[in-house]
Amino acid sequence: EGQQIAWASVQELHNYQLLPTMKAFIDSITLPNKYWITPSSNHQDEAWMKKFDEKMTQDISLIQLRSKTTLDNQFITELHNKCQQHSIKLLINTIDKSFKESYCDGWHITTNEMLNLKSRPCTDDKILGASTHNLNEALKAQELGADFVVISPVQATKTHPDTVPLGWNAAIEVVSKLNIPVYFLGGMGLNDLDRTLKIGAQGIAGVSAF
Repeated sequence: EGQQIAWASVQELHNYQLLPTMKAFIDSITLPNKYWITPSSNHQDEAWMKKFDEKMTQDISLIQLRSKTTLDNQFITELHNKCQQHSIKLLINTIDKSFKESYCDGWHITTNEMLNLKSRPCTDDKILGASTHNLNEALKAQELGADFVVISPVQATKTHPDTVPLGWNAAIEVVSKLNIPVYFLGGMGLNDLDRTLKIGAQGIAGVSAF
């Protein structure tokens, strides 16, 4: 009773004071079904930049900037500016993230980072994604306040041939037990997208999937 009703675009929903239980629903309708992860090295060479620029016009609206080394703030700012020009959200996943960077739309945390955090490290107006590899980790990420999780590897991958994949049944269980969006990563391609959506996942993530 006494609730106000107003028309709002999907992009404006986060500007309203809504019940906490609405957040996962809003995330599920605002997050895309494809999540591109950049190669984690050689960020400023010609091939890397060409691949990044190609994604600006390839129906990609969520990008994880992944790096195992420190990146120059000005470089990240330039990438973020490019993304903004194409209505693409850029999440930072670098080794030195402070969760205070202004030149991004949010952060993606590793499994180890997630397990060592006691509470959500950023404000609700930023996006927080988390890497997970099993149901327990995914539940921990949800409890922490992540907006979505990436579960991997769902299928066998060429980059990690010795890693045993979770398989579709285990991935489906994660989706069924979580209340936040779940992306599938590992051996995924665009041909897997329909199957992924039909079982209730948010979509697929990958470096070379798109």
